[in-house]
Amino acid sequence: EVKIERGSKIVKCLTSGGAAVLHVWFECWHYVLLTGADENHITLFDPYFYDEPFDNENIEVIQDAPTSMNRRVTYDVLNEEDDKFYAMGPKEDRKVILLYNLHMKKNA
Repeated sequence: EVKIERGSKIVKCLTSGGAAVLHVWFECWHYVLLTGADENHITLFDPYFYDEPFDNENIEVIQDAPTSMNRRVTYDVLNEEDDKFYAMGPKEDRKVILLYNLHMKKNA
């Protein structure tokens, strides 16, 4: 099951120096690069240009870190099953690729 929560494979990958490619909704299905995680948020780079604030306080536009992220999104938003901004959608259709850098691996 693809789910983002504390202790999940995705969060462990991100907090150990890895990255992930995730399939999400944003007016259409596309892929984003997950670049980091904290207790409640995932940082990501979305190639779709959009610099306006979102109506959802759980999605933040980041404009001062262009080489590492341009969004900060809560776990809850990403885990949504409906067609909402940055939702992964139905559990049976979720897609993720975890990318580990074994030379840069941090202790998670």
